[in-house]
Amino acid sequence: MLTDGLKPLGPWLCSFLVFLSCGCASNLRPNPPITMDPGGGNPRYKVTDFEADQKLYRTAVEADHVEVASQIRNRIIFRVRGEIQANYNEFKLRFFENRAKFDTASDWAELALSGAATIVAGERSKTILAAVLTAAKGGRLSVEKNWFREKTTETLISAMQAERDKRWTIIVLKLGADANSYSLDEAWGDLVDFFYAGTLESALSSIAAKTGQQAQESKVEKEDAEKNRAEKITLKSATAEEVESVEGMTDQMGTMTTTRASAILRSYGRQPGSDPIAELDAEKDSLQPGTEKIKALGRAFKLNP
Repeated sequence: MLTDGLKPLGPWLCSFLVFLSCGCASNLRPNPPITMDPGGGNPRYKVTDFEADQKLYRTAVEADHVEVASQIRNRIIFRVRGEIQANYNEFKLRFFENRAKFDTASDWAELALSGAATIVAGERSKTILAAVLTAAKGGRLSVEKNWFREKTTETLISAMQAERDKRWTIIVLKLGADANSYSLDEAWGDLVDFFYAGTLESALSSIAAKTGQQAQESKVEKEDAEKNRAEKITLKSATAEEVESVEGMTDQMGTMTTTRASAILRSYGRQPGSDPIAELDAEKDSLQPGTEKIKALGRAFKLNP
């Protein structure tokens, strides 16, 4: 049971914890256009208008009036895009505002709990407040990790906008084709992709994919840098005589026969296998400057006295 000093805090703390756990649950995506969700909103492009445009488009296609059908298709695309854009801009404002409210409320709650723990009397009261403070911090961290993957609002909005721009560019490039090549049905699928590009889920997936790609590119760059460094070190340490010897071996490999490759390998002290030419080439590639192997293989090629 809470002590007398903590009783006034009970209802407030319960309300805060409920807010902490579900305050962001309804703020993950913008509202879809009314043409995609007939049950929502106050549309600018009404369902009746959309259905009328669709009927005109189908009639034009059936009559083989391709130019007219293309114009109607474009009108539908831009009107639906306007709905998506308007709802997305409103969503951005709500997302920024609601998350700012959530973070501010969380900060104030933690400050209040921390301050109360220092002024209340009694160890039991202090212990309870410390436990509630720990729970509040843990709940806030859970929301940040599970809903937002610990990404800032600006990062998430930027990722959403980048995905939306990418999807809209695809549509714009296809608009140059007529209705036979780019039908309204295909355009509708592209518009759906354009809409869902402006969601939190899309932003998080985009960030994860980009991070994975950057990690792979960094790995390749690191391997290339190490390879270039090794090649530079090898070239710097090789003598002119060694370089000339390896170049001579390379020239001879261009006209190498199986019989001669077998003879060179035996002279070099290697027993030839099923593919003497490949084995000899591997021996050549494994040579390192400053070793006797270059001279020995050169003698086997009969390059050196």
